[in-house]
Amino acid sequence: MKNRDKLNAMRKGFENYDAIITRLINATVDVYHEFILIDNELPSLHTCVFQLGDDSGSLYRFDGSTIEPITKEQANRLMKQPKPNFTKTKHGG
Repeated sequence: MKNRDKLNAMRKGFENYDAIITRLINATVDVYHEFILIDNELPSLHTCVFQLGDDSGSLYRFDGSTIEPITKEQANRLMKQPKPNFTKTKHGG
């Protein structure tokens, strides 16, 4: 198989060769993932930030339905947000 054929096999949608080569240079690959539980609750009830792999700059935000890349600065802003207030109610018993 020629290199051009290999590149064409890697094409996503209408990508041009520059986009394919950029993904290769940046070592960008699709990785299957599925959140099962976050703090023993369904993932759709949480927002989380996670790092993918060993690269500390490879940060992503999950909002319960979608995953998007974020910068370190955006992650820091999220960490400094005030936590929501919870009210505990004691039930008789």
